[in-house]
Amino acid sequence: MEDFNPTYKSVIFFSHGKYSSDQFRVLVENKIFEKQVEFVKMIIAKDVYKFESETNITVQGFSGIRLDYKDIYPDESEDGASRAIIAKDGKVYTIYSSLKTMDQILPTFRFLE
Repeated sequence: MEDFNPTYKSVIFFSHGKYSSDQFRVLVENKIFEKQVEFVKMIIAKDVYKFESETNITVQGFSGIRLDYKDIYPDESEDGASRAIIAKDGKVYTIYSSLKTMDQILPTFRFLE
């Protein structure tokens, strides 16, 4: 795996409520889709999550993948993590959130451009 060297086009971070499970962020990068999927899997494996599932997704006709993880040490404020990685027009969009928040975001996510 290549060294971590992000080339973010933009980072968008949204937060409401007091727990990190209420937050999500969207990273837009000039990166190859497959390399981003590999990178996210590697980073999560080093965190406090256990792999749960991998699902192919489509957002507005663009292909992607959703990676879901469960907390190794759960508490009432966290339900696990989810990453949706979507390829669009030569860029990779990665949505980071909790499982619950991803279930709310993904069905309504829209690209404006």
